[in-house]
Amino acid sequence: MVLWSILTLIVAIGCGVLALLRKLSATQADVRQIRSEIINLHFDVVRHHRPPFGRRGKTEP
Repeated sequence: MVLWSILTLIVAIGCGVLALLRKLSATQADVRQIRSEIINLHFDVVRHHRPPFGRRGKTEP
């Protein structure tokens, strides 16, 4: 009986650890997605607010 309760406890702890690892990996994926969206937004803003002069702003050769 004691062996069965110890085995159940080990399985429960293992399931908890797996759940935490799964949540942690989802959190890292969310962080990567947010970081990607911020970078894309930054480049979109830079693209729309270029100065009308300089090498990047020239439209004529």
